[in-house]
Order: sequence, then C-alpha cells, then structure tokens
Amino acid sequence: MDNIDALFATASQMALYNRSFSIATIVATSGRTPRKDGRMLILPDGSTCGTVGGGNAERDVIACAQDAMADGRSRRVQIKVRDCGMLDVYIDVPLRGRKAVIFGTGHIAKALSEVLYKIGFQITFVDPLASDHGFECPSGMTLSPSLQGVELDSKTAVIISNPEDRDKVIDTLLASESPYIGVLSSKSRLTISNSRIFQPVGLDIGAETPEEIAISIAAQILGVMNGKS
Repeated sequence: MDNIDALFATASQMALYNRSFSIATIVATSGRTPRKDGRMLILPDGSTCGTVGGGNAERDVIACAQDAMADGRSRRVQIKVRDCGMLDVYIDVPLRGRKAVIFGTGHIAKALSEVLYKIGFQITFVDPLASDHGFECPSGMTLSPSLQGVELDSKTAVIISNPEDRDKVIDTLLASESPYIGVLSSKSRLTISNSRIFQPVGLDIGAETPEEIAISIAAQILGVMNGKS
C-alpha cells in the first residue's frame, strides 16, 4: 500500500469512529521548497501519514494542524521553509472532535448514541454489565467497563442514563473539563446544584419514546456546546 492509499485508509478508519483528524495539502509554493505538492494526514497526538516535505516546515504544519483540530476549524496557513521558500498549505478538519460518554446501554442510551453518532460525535459506552445484558457495541462506537482510560475534555458530553450511577462518578465528572453532564431521571429526584449538570436531562419537548428523548438530549447538548444554552 503506497502512502496515499495508507493516508485515505487511515482517514476512513478515523471517520468511521468519528475521531478527529486533519489533512494538510500543499496548494501553492514560492521559492525553493522540498516539494511542490504533497498531502499529509495528522492526528491530534501529532502522528502522521504522508508528507509535505519533512524538516522544520513539516513540523510547523503539524503544529498548525493540531491547533486547527483543537479549534475544530479548517484553515489555510503559510509556512516558511528556511530562508529560501514558502509553503501555502490548506489544513482540512473534517470532524470537530466532539465526543459523548454514555453511562448505560439501555433503550434510551442506544437511541441517543445513534443520534449523536450521525452528527459526528465519537461514542463511548460505559457499562460494566453490558456483556451480561447481551449488549453488542455498534460498529464505530466503543465500550468500556469503567471510566478508566476514557478521556473527558472540553469537547466531551457525559450522559448518565441510569440515575443510580450518578453519585458513583459525579466527583470525577465535575473534576473534568466536560461542559455537559446530563442525568436521566424524574423531576422529583434530588438534583445537584451545578450549572454543568442537567437533571432531568433534555429539552422539554414532550418527548416520550426513547427516540424522542434522544432528540431532546442531543438538542440540549448541541445548545451547550455551541454556546446557545
């Protein structure tokens, strides 16, 4: 498999799991540069596939790509090649790097995962009893028995579909950067006073079925992450 095949194979795999990546493409050059064209895939950790010429200029492209992924926005940048040339590079960020961690694997949890996955969220279920309940993790999503090793950053929404799980993990969740912590529960259940905790979860749209409730939760998550709520 040559570099271009490997690049697009990696991009396809990342897209399947809704994981953030970027593709840097040389769109113009001036002066003397190692390459007049080239394409490189960059992951958030700085690992790459392909090349735009190597050296310090390529390291600068990687740094710009990491910034673009952190912002979730594509951009065009100019990169100096020593004192002899310039690279004009377009950095495409196809996915915004949003993630959802869903506690539980019941009907509402599954419906919510489908809605969020379709709009580009990377999905992780957390449920130590999932296998006992015969749960099969959908393709493109992941399953973890606990929070250990699960990243909770400023682009991660957390949804607790079983209210009994709330008190077991709430301190860990509040210590994270997650902007949204939703707890599925009745209105009568005792809530915790914190602006990041949404309980009961979801917008009040009169939702009744798991699919309707999933839509109400997804809309609320988008409102928070887009600064509209």
